[in-house]
Amino acid sequence: KNLNNSNEVSLIKKNIKTLNNNFSLLSEEIKNLKENNFKLSSNEEKNKKILDKNINEIINLIMIKYENNLNFDFELDYLREIMGNEKITKIEKLSILSDNPFKGYEYLNTVFNDEINHYTKKIINTNPDSLFSKIILPYINVSPTTENKVTDDLILKIKKIKFDFDNRNIDDAFKNLKTIKNYNKEFEKTSNEIDKLIKFKFELYGLK
Repeated sequence: KNLNNSNEVSLIKKNIKTLNNNFSLLSEEIKNLKENNFKLSSNEEKNKKILDKNINEIINLIMIKYENNLNFDFELDYLREIMGNEKITKIEKLSILSDNPFKGYEYLNTVFNDEINHYTKKIINTNPDSLFSKIILPYINVSPTTENKVTDDLILKIKKIKFDFDNRNIDDAFKNLKTIKNYNKEFEKTSNEIDKLIKFKFELYGLK
C-alpha cells in the first residue's frame, strides 16, 4: 500500500509539473494576444480557442491541486485577470471555499474508515452489557474491506462507497452515502469533506 501511495504521489507531482509547464507556455500566448489586442479579425476564432484552452488548463490544474490540498492562489489570480468581470462572482466564491479546504483523499478515507468502525460496532452492539461488547468489540476493526465477500445490503453499500472513494467517484459515493439512515450524523466528517469537494468542483467547472 505504501508503495502504491508513493507511486500515486509521484504521478500526481509529474502531472502537476506538466500542467504547470503547459500553463506557462499558454500564459505567454495569452500575453502576446493581449499585446496585439486581438487586432486581426481573421485570427479571432484561433485566439478564442487558445484562450479557452488556457482557461481549461488552469481549471484542471486548480482541481488537481485542490484535491491534493495544495495551494493554487497564483492560478486563481490569473483566472481572475483573464476572465473578466462576468465570472468574477464565481472566482470570488472559489476563493472563499478555499479558506476551508478539502483535506485530500487519504484523509477522507481515514475519516470514513473511522466512522464506519464506529457505526458498524454500534449496529453489532445489540447488548451493551455483554462481555463481548465491553471487552472485545472496542478493540476490533469491523470495517468491511473490498476483498471480503458479504451479502448484507448495508455492508455492500459501504463497500461500494469505499470503492468509489478509491476511484475518486465522489458523486456516486455521496449518492450511496445519503441512502444510509442519518448519514449526516453517523458520517458527519465524511459528509463534510465530500460536500466541500463537490461544491468547489461545481463552482470551478462552472467557469468553463
